[in-house]
Amino acid sequence: RRHTRYISVTGVQTCALPISLLIYFRKSGSDICAQFERKIFTEEKIIDAAQRFIPVWLDHQSSPGAFTRYGIKRVPVILFIAPDGSRLGEINGTISPEDLLEKMLAALEREKSASRLRARLKISPGNLETAWQLAGCYMDDGQWARAGEMLDLIINNDPDNGSSLKDNALFARAYIQGKLGNYQRACRELRELCGKYSAFGDRAEALYCWGISAVKAGNKQEAEEVLEQLRKEYPESNFAGIAGDILERLRVGGGGGEKKGKF
Repeated sequence: RRHTRYISVTGVQTCALPISLLIYFRKSGSDICAQFERKIFTEEKIIDAAQRFIPVWLDHQSSPGAFTRYGIKRVPVILFIAPDGSRLGEINGTISPEDLLEKMLAALEREKSASRLRARLKISPGNLETAWQLAGCYMDDGQWARAGEMLDLIINNDPDNGSSLKDNALFARAYIQGKLGNYQRACRELRELCGKYSAFGDRAEALYCWGISAVKAGNKQEAEEVLEQLRKEYPESNFAGIAGDILERLRVGGGGGEKKGKF
């Protein structure tokens, strides 16, 4: 019976070939890993799909440094890594063969799309639409630094929002700061967005995220002012209703409550 053929290594670097890596993290003696391997890696459709990657098998006993490098704390884990080192996807824990195949194909398609966009941007460095699409690919994969580079390119090269992308890029950059827990920075981004671009299509959500960021940053007065502004400008929106609940908790000395927007 065929099995998925893996390269067993003690460490792994960014692949020098134009082929993505499929890295499987396991632990010797783990019954969960053993069962997962018997169930998954003998499936013909998984074996066939794996040939489109460079499969790498990493055991914690022989490759602890790789576990640290990639932040792996539990097994089994599968990472899909593009040739440039960016993550194309991640699977934590066990998964069915059908779901694994779907994620493998999605990772391949994502890398293909990102590669095309990078090549297009290399030819036309000022193409802001391409930069926006590439930023989206990176954000989907949690590659915040790479996404930030693309968003900075848009913001710095479109001072007047002529492409109608700068406002979106500011919102996306604020989203990244919120995901990273940099709420003061997120407030600055959203303050600029809401102050300069009153016609921004997602303004209600931007005001909400600004208020939430201010709560998280400990800026109670700013949070109250922004959330009240949200309620005044968009009284019928779902965000206004949530803002009202948060304001009530803030005013009785409690926290801001659970966040429900982008952050």
